[in-house]
Amino acid sequence: AYLFPEVIVGTSSNIDDYDPAFLARYDTLLLSRFTFRDRGRAERTVREFAEAGGRAVVDMTGAPLDPLAREPRFLDVYGEPALGLRQAALNAAGVLESLRPFPESVGGVAIGEWRGTAVQGAQTELIHFDYPATKSVLIGRNVYGNGSVDFVGLNLLFHAAVTRDPLAVRILADELGLSADAPVSDSRLVLQDYAADQAGYRFRLSLDDDAWVLLPMGEVDGSTVRVDGTYVPIVGVESLIMAHVPAGDHAVEVAITRAPIYGAGWAITVAGLAILAACLLRFVRPDIRAEAHP
Repeated sequence: AYLFPEVIVGTSSNIDDYDPAFLARYDTLLLSRFTFRDRGRAERTVREFAEAGGRAVVDMTGAPLDPLAREPRFLDVYGEPALGLRQAALNAAGVLESLRPFPESVGGVAIGEWRGTAVQGAQTELIHFDYPATKSVLIGRNVYGNGSVDFVGLNLLFHAAVTRDPLAVRILADELGLSADAPVSDSRLVLQDYAADQAGYRFRLSLDDDAWVLLPMGEVDGSTVRVDGTYVPIVGVESLIMAHVPAGDHAVEVAITRAPIYGAGWAITVAGLAILAACLLRFVRPDIRAEAHP
């Protein structure tokens, strides 16, 4: 997101937390340092996103490990360790270019040996690199339906972020379909009749078309948004609330209700007090009987 301001960072790293219908509004899905609760469900979500015509880009460095191989794996594509590299020579369709040397420190802090991955098992190999005397894969692609999933190795995203290597940035720009350092093109909306108090936030909002709107309020457990008194779908994006608002002029209310965890907490507290009371009665009753029958 530092290199590509148009990238929207999700609040949750778990793919399972996102509604496929919400993801479908985007052309490209970038997965970096991601997690999931259920591998099958997460892979199905990404595969269906691609089948519908989307492009997903998976950063294999730091991807969830296969429990047996102990290597990154997603959609049956693996990330083989590529260690000890100081620089990588790339081959893209016969064009030979070299990345800048991998950094030994970031901000004056040593990062040790450069740790990256070589992509293994993809349907198509797009870009190769030499490691150390063999041809390994930097970017591989799987095609699903009308779209594709690309797998990126060598810790390329981190390398581009800390070195701004022009070659690395150009490769990522092609993958994401974005221009580096381009200003965000989203339109801005005015919150009219804005008011805030302990109950939450209230304002009016006018839209020409139905849209997902990023609101300037933090998203936490229990966050709710009502439009003209009706609750609307919301999702956390960059720790803020994104809400689906229909076209027209609307009264909007943003509030925080008690999250489900509070109910569970109260239930546990009540159960604990009941057990404690039972234990106290058990110890007190023999003394009462002893006093009643000397």
